[in-house]
Parts: sequence; C-alpha cells; structure tokens
Amino acid sequence: MRILYYTNPPYCNSGYGRCCRWISGFLKEDGHFVGIAPNVAYGPGMMDVSGMPLHAQGTGFTEAPTIMHYEQYRYDVLLAQYDMWALHTLFNLVREHRVVLVPYIPLDHDQIMPDLVQKLQVATYNIAMCKYGLNQLTRAGFKNATYIYHGVDCDTYKPIPCPEYPKERLRADLHFEPDAFVIGIVKMNKGTRSALPRQLEMIKMFIDQNPDIKTRIYLHTELDAPTGFNLTTVLKMLGLDKITRVANDYLYFAGGYSDIAMAKMYNACDVTMSCTLSEGFGMPIIESMACGTPVIAGNYTSMTELLQPITPELLVDPITTIWEQVPARYFLADFDKGVGALERVANTDSSKYMSRLAEYAKKTFDWKTVIGPQWKEFFKKTLPEYMEDNCMKIPEPSELLKKNAAPMEVRL
Repeated sequence: MRILYYTNPPYCNSGYGRCCRWISGFLKEDGHFVGIAPNVAYGPGMMDVSGMPLHAQGTGFTEAPTIMHYEQYRYDVLLAQYDMWALHTLFNLVREHRVVLVPYIPLDHDQIMPDLVQKLQVATYNIAMCKYGLNQLTRAGFKNATYIYHGVDCDTYKPIPCPEYPKERLRADLHFEPDAFVIGIVKMNKGTRSALPRQLEMIKMFIDQNPDIKTRIYLHTELDAPTGFNLTTVLKMLGLDKITRVANDYLYFAGGYSDIAMAKMYNACDVTMSCTLSEGFGMPIIESMACGTPVIAGNYTSMTELLQPITPELLVDPITTIWEQVPARYFLADFDKGVGALERVANTDSSKYMSRLAEYAKKTFDWKTVIGPQWKEFFKKTLPEYMEDNCMKIPEPSELLKKNAAPMEVRL
C-alpha cells in the first residue's frame, strides 16, 4: 500500500514528530511505501528521510501541497495526524472519492463539535488517540473507528539514577540543589490550552502552604511565545522567577534536545505536571512515567485513562468547563486538589513510584512491543478488510498506470 503521512515531519521533536518517526518506520518495515507530507513549511524540493520521500510543503499552512502530492504520486491512503477541524479543502476531495482518508485525530474536549462530525463522516476510517476519543466518536454514531495510543521508547525513556549517574548529578545539570523538590512541566507555550499560568499558580499555592520544602521548577517550553503566554511576566508576578529554570533557547528551537537529554530531564524531576485544559493524548505523561517519575494530571479527557490504572491518586478533578475559540468546552483543574497531589508526592518515597511506573509504561505504551504492532495490524488487516466489506478495496495499479506515474526525484 502507498501511504502518504500528513503530520509534523520526523525531524521535528514535537509529539507528532516523534509519532511520525516511529509510525512511518513501522509501516515501511511492514512493506508499505510511505511518503511524508509535513504540515510545516519547507521547500521547494524533496528529501529522503530513512528511505522515505519527504515532500515539500511550500510557504504557509495549506492543505493544497499535500493533496497535490497525493494525486501526483498516486498514493492509496492519506494518514492525517492533525486537528481535522482546521482542514477544509481535503474533505471535498474525499467526498469526490479522490482521496482515501484515515484521520489520526486528537479529540480533547467534552463534546465532539457538530461540524467536525460532518467532516469525519466522509473519512474512510477514523483513529482516535485514546479510549476517550473513541468514546466521543462512538457516541456520535461512528462505527468505522478505533484508537491507537502514542508510544514511548522504553529503551531510552527509563529510570536513570544509579551509582554512576545519581539523581543529584541529574539535578545539577539543571542547576538545582541536590535536596530540592523539582517540579517539571513539559508543554508547548502555544494558545491557552497549556494553562501554564494556572499550573504555575497551583505550584505557588503549594509553596506557600509548604515553606519547609525547597521547591524548584523546571519549564521545558518557550518562555515568551508570540502565540502563547508571556511567562517571564507571569513568573515575576507570582514570585517564582528566582526558583525556575527554563529550557535552553537554542536547543529548544534548534531541536537539539535528544531523547536521551529528555530522559535525563524527567529523571531529574520529582514530579511532572499536566493540569492542562485538555489533552488529545499527552506524550510527556507517558515519557515521564517510563522514567519512573510520577505525573499529576487532570482527571478528564485522555489523562484519566493514562493515570487511572497506576496512580489514580494523582488525578486532579475539574471544577468547571470553559469555552475556547475552537469552539469547544475544555476543563479547569481544581487548585486545592492539585496542591494536595503535589503534597502527596512530596511526602512519598520516590522508590514507591519508580519501578512500577516504568513497568506500566513498558507494558502499555512501548513503541516496539505494543504500539508498532497495532499500526501494522491496522494497515495489514483492519483497513483492507473494512474497505473490501464496503466495496472500497484499492486495486493494484495497472501496468499503464505504473508507466505513466510521475517519477519521484529525491534530493539527498
């Protein structure tokens, strides 16, 4: 099968970029021809990435180049990992049976939007990122739907502290004292969904109520993003600027934080926080778990099912919902319960969490042993059988079609 994957490119260190690296690799390994259409601009030209063509996007954000690549190089399926509500032209082509579309979609609000339902109804098959998302689709009447979690490389993301590289050394790498209680937040500072100021207020309340604990904060994000919050001002207003460390600007923007560096960062923290307004999945949650570091997260959307089987006591209930511009309703985490969860972790021996969190992550989210086989199964069996049952089977290209197909020139 010829699969065009539309998402963050594999060289991008975002969650979707990581997904692209792993998922495209699994599909190529299983014998599929995989091309990648990045949803961020670069071009013109075409590059080779691990034996797969990376098509040019052009300038600005638009679906047009992806659709042209799909038709020009005669792909069979478009796997689109993105917010489908933001796309428009693509669905008209699906209705015209010019594109076979499989959205891998984040559903991160309390009710699926009616216009999104209309779009997804024309998709060939929908893949949610978690059970919560699948339940949203099921309640909306979808039968052509399943879910596949994001994954984590448990060979890299794992507990590191050992005699040769103790936690004190890991903390020193982040410029924290050995006896500090370190709270980490790994979240892109984009829009309002990250709720970064609200999470920092929660930490401030914890500090005020527990002055005897030497609390420190590590933010793995852009401090003052043009489309996010001015965190420099927020930290100063809350009086947290002197105890907070932030990701290195150059490394953060240049993508220089390797998986090994991220694993060290998670290991240096005592706890990570993900009390955002919502999550379609929440890859930092399972990365932190794989490193044996507990996570405090909202008891809503995907976060509930990620924590419930292993650390339900660290789930923070919402106090209300709030409308966002999408438009959709998101959730506000309860301050008091968030502080209570921080106090629970601060007063618990870290060894209680380390081994069982790492074991749980490996059993549930490991890319190679758990998630990869699910992607192979979907494109080998689930999708072909569904399309055949619904008279949608993709025929093998004729010799004439092969002869007339556009040549693919790749720039190495």
